Amino acid sequence: MTRRCAVSIAFTLLLGGCGDSATPQAPATSTTPASLAATEYNKGIDFSEREDWDAAIACYSEAIRLKPDFADAYNNRGNAYDDKGEYDLAIKDYSAAIRLKPDDPASHPVTPADIVATIYRCLGINPDTPVYEPNGRPVPARHGGQPIEELLA
Repeated sequence: MTRRCAVSIAFTLLLGGCGDSATPQAPATSTTPASLAATEYNKGIDFSEREDWDAAIACYSEAIRLKPDFADAYNNRGNAYDDKGEYDLAIKDYSAAIRLKPDDPASHPVTPADIVATIYRCLGINPDTPVYEPNGRPVPARHGGQPIEELLA
């Protein structure tokens, strides 16, 4: 009876991790900080897919605690903060992801509006020049995008 109780407690502690999950998680096969961080990161992805931003942030934070140079965890936690509307925290995490992996395209998201602004810059067109709709309403040509400086260098 005591052994069964001890095994139950140990299994519960292994499943604990970043927070309460609606579905049980299998215990990690390896207990290195990097493998535990990967487990927490994957749990964060699961919570993000369910739009449970607080639980996702908790998992990504735990992954970062276990592996402080985990750029993808910073990036995904930034996404979760962004989805919650906590933009200052999102920017802080995006900056950390870029600092850790400066050449990673995921750290430098590019929007279609950024591509338009880059093309306009290459063509010598001022992206702030208004384009007029059929009803005469002026609309900025770039739609909020910024030229991609890395392509222009």
